Amino acid sequence: KATPESVTRYIQSVMEFALARTGFEVAVEPLKHPVSSKIPLIIRVKGVGEYLFWYYPYASDYRMRNELAGALGDLNERVFGKAA
Repeated sequence: KATPESVTRYIQSVMEFALARTGFEVAVEPLKHPVSSKIPLIIRVKGVGEYLFWYYPYASDYRMRNELAGALGDLNERVFGKAA
């Protein structure tokens, strides 16, 4: 079963891997929220800002990959600006 703690560790490891060679530090922490079908996380990238990420434990792997890609794309735009 996905818990806020296990999901936080998982997303932290994914974000660290994705940002490994960028020089940016990332921290992920659960946001206090009533128990529901989703787990809100705050992804903080030092020098960039924060991103609210909703983890849906029962979502397909495809959907979660797309959600994470969206989070990384948003953070990328904040770092490097929008592509021309």
